[in-house]
Amino acid sequence: MKAIILIGGMGTRLEPLTLTMPKTMVPVLNKPFLEYLITRVKDCGIRSIVLSAGHLAGSIPEYFGNGERFGVDLHYVVEKTPLGTGGGIKNAQDYLDDTFMVINGDVFTDIDINAMADFHFSRGALATIALTPVDDPTRYGVIETDKSGRVLKFLEKPKLEQVTTNMINAGLIIMEPSLLDLIPPNTKYSYEKELFPSLLACGKPVYAFASEKYWIDIGTPEKYLELSSDLLTGKSVQYPSCSALAVYKGNNVAVGENVSLLNTVVIGDDSVIEDGAVIDNSVIWPKTVVGKNSIVRNSIIADGCHIRQSCVIDGAVLGSNVNIGSSLKLSSGSRVYPNTVLH
Repeated sequence: MKAIILIGGMGTRLEPLTLTMPKTMVPVLNKPFLEYLITRVKDCGIRSIVLSAGHLAGSIPEYFGNGERFGVDLHYVVEKTPLGTGGGIKNAQDYLDDTFMVINGDVFTDIDINAMADFHFSRGALATIALTPVDDPTRYGVIETDKSGRVLKFLEKPKLEQVTTNMINAGLIIMEPSLLDLIPPNTKYSYEKELFPSLLACGKPVYAFASEKYWIDIGTPEKYLELSSDLLTGKSVQYPSCSALAVYKGNNVAVGENVSLLNTVVIGDDSVIEDGAVIDNSVIWPKTVVGKNSIVRNSIIADGCHIRQSCVIDGAVLGSNVNIGSSLKLSSGSRVYPNTVLH
């Protein structure tokens, strides 16, 4: 198989982090999130990968190049305007001449891609959609199936009284290349809302592969923090667990005296944590300074920030190069845009 990773989204739910970089370049344990996706695909035996990019796309080929150092062959297609999920794969049709896997660029999962492929081919499916269980299916697209896994019905963001299953589209789909001929070119088009329902209406074979393996959508700051914690505590098989107190420090990190690192803490390269600071369940990107006796809790601090002494940052998200003056407090839900200076 081949693979295409859809990374053209604006990442608005992760603002202000995504104002200066695409969502898939947001660092997870000091590596771009996209690197985990590429490694996962490669480990399943897929070497030819298309990256369907859009917002701030230039930084992606700068980092990944042709994919050689990651053991894959990368191709890039860039949307001039947002084309949706279906339009994004249609835009890459020249590279997708064989059965291919579609991966949403904000999903991290341990779902067994090889087992899913075996299921797809054994059923003679035109498309096979991975399913995962969630606590609140009203936020997602619900998929009903029969006992063989054949899809019976799609229901997008159902009301609670409409819910008959908690299994949702997990953002991994195997498709046959003939389906690309059904998608109009240069058009915003959704395969979830348009292509797949039309296939069902015509009685075409669309199947679903259910899995309860680890799955998370990192589209919000809360889920981004949760992924960091999950990786460091061993909830995913893709990363070795550390301990209940999960601390990950990058290169050249200077930590002063009497610093407290609590619960999940990730500190980026070349950062400084000064004396008496408290970092609790937070991710700090590279080249950031946390001043003396400051507290950073349940927060994401982007690269190049300077938090001066005796500040309290609780439940906030700081964009790149934010400068916070001494003794300031930022409460839960605060979003500070890049290059902001607060006194």
